[in-house]
Amino acid sequence: MFRGGFSALAYCAALDLLQSQENGDFIDYETRRDDVGMRIEAKGLHFTYSGCQEPTLHDINLTVEPGTTLAIVGFNGSGKTTLLRLLLGLMGMEGTTGNLKINGLAIDQYQPSTLFNRMSCCFQEHAKFPESLRFNIGVGDVERFDDDTALMAAAKIGGVEGLSQELGGFDRLLNPSDAAEAMKADEEDLEEEGDVRRRPAASLSRGQWQRIAIGRAFLKTEIAGGVDLCVYDEPTASLDPVAEHDLMERISSLSRKSGRTTTIFVSHRLASVRRADQIAFMEKGRIVELGTHAELLALRGRFFRFWELQSKAFVDDSNEGADVSDAEKAEVDELGSHAEIGA
Repeated sequence: MFRGGFSALAYCAALDLLQSQENGDFIDYETRRDDVGMRIEAKGLHFTYSGCQEPTLHDINLTVEPGTTLAIVGFNGSGKTTLLRLLLGLMGMEGTTGNLKINGLAIDQYQPSTLFNRMSCCFQEHAKFPESLRFNIGVGDVERFDDDTALMAAAKIGGVEGLSQELGGFDRLLNPSDAAEAMKADEEDLEEEGDVRRRPAASLSRGQWQRIAIGRAFLKTEIAGGVDLCVYDEPTASLDPVAEHDLMERISSLSRKSGRTTTIFVSHRLASVRRADQIAFMEKGRIVELGTHAELLALRGRFFRFWELQSKAFVDDSNEGADVSDAEKAEVDELGSHAEIGA
């Protein structure tokens, strides 16, 4: 919940920054948006959270070409999520040294709203609003709140296309709390038929909420002209293996389908990153290895070690996976466990 709250605060801070800059002398991203897409370049990038003595990110050097996919993997607390937020512009540039450019210009030279209009994101600890299913998906593109066709298409991508029917429509209220009693309406005072908005708020599973957040992110990818940057932070954390495979196929196809959408995602499941054009392995706030899946395996370094461990951990017990030591399992757990703030 803490990470989710932090993401919300970061978003609000970004909106404050946006409002303070709207009337300034800033550049409309649309004027720098070419036929290729969004090119992101970081050089010597360091970032330190306010009140902290030590930087969370150290000397980040990274170029993500338009229409390509970057996967970020690494240890618990290695800076993966912080890097995502910085690339999205959610952190501003306070506490940052070095250069972060989009299409050749420093990110803080752009009018923030024009950048955000061409970006979409889904964080692991996503927002869960005490509102309708329509709101929880439609907030991904508020201009489509009343477009049931677009909402259903996004719900299908997220894997919750049957949920609207089960709930009686997109206007059924949702209960964002894990506690079954929270926000529970007095059913005796509500109509079971008729206006679906008068029914008790529906409680959903963690996996269903994550699918809704995925649909929310994909809703914006279908806007006129498309989005230039899609970011996903552990998008499959609460999904079953089949749903995970389907989602990663969709994420991988974003760049291939449009030819211009840049896609960046964090995953602790190394099998999910094989199709990425680049993989960045992070450790202690640094990118210590960068390359394709084949290149990193050939290095036989940190990525190779964890790829080997995860491969052994998931084979059938009758095979060599039964020989995985406790120490190796601990290493797998360290890589696979979900990071807290500063991850």
